[in-house]
Amino acid sequence: MRKVGHPDGAEFSLEDHAAWESLTVLRGQIVEVDLNSAGEEFPADLWGGFLVTRIELGLEGDMVLHVKSLGCDDPEITRGLSTSFNRRAGCLHLCHSDPCEVDGDFTLHISRLRVFSPEGFARDYMTAAVKKQMKKWLDQMDEETNPPSFGLDITIPAGDESPWEKVEPMKPSAKAHPPKAPGEDMERVSEEKRKELRRRLNDAKAKMSQEGVGGAGSGPALARGHQEIVHLHYIHPHLWKRRRR
Repeated sequence: MRKVGHPDGAEFSLEDHAAWESLTVLRGQIVEVDLNSAGEEFPADLWGGFLVTRIELGLEGDMVLHVKSLGCDDPEITRGLSTSFNRRAGCLHLCHSDPCEVDGDFTLHISRLRVFSPEGFARDYMTAAVKKQMKKWLDQMDEETNPPSFGLDITIPAGDESPWEKVEPMKPSAKAHPPKAPGEDMERVSEEKRKELRRRLNDAKAKMSQEGVGGAGSGPALARGHQEIVHLHYIHPHLWKRRRR
């Protein structure tokens, strides 16, 4: 059962200013309004029920109730109230003076009402369809007050042993390696070619040194070979291979 600030059926009127000032209305309550106090176009002693969906306080300490109409004993007026408060957004202004001196876009100005809980309000004009619709409005307000959680459930189970101790560290993976910078593969291939070129040059030096020992023409041949090798040290490997042919 919802909390009620006042007992069901408690009546308040602007004529009793002290009691009117002590009026407390809660979201989800029902206010039964003396419609004749709102305007002479309503018959005398005609009360209408309204479900409070939202409450605002004015700058003058006045109260504005956003409501849904539950009807009244007059079927024609019930249809009019449904149009003004259910198909459209309607509100009740609880006035501080008569006539009201507060300007605003209010559907009705009220100076006399009764307060009920939804469970404590029952009237003959409330059909099964009206009761069903009122329950829908109340359920919607409950969902807005306590919205369901769709987040990740990270509740830690109770116990002395921490659940995090069982979690194994993630194994390294080749996919986790950062991507190679552009040109890195090309640099690696070029370095291998340079190493291969140096190896071949060293082999050629060693061979020419062996061939030049004790030979009458070893000096000039070595010089020519050495000059050729030094020259190959500065040319592109593809040109070097072409020259060897």
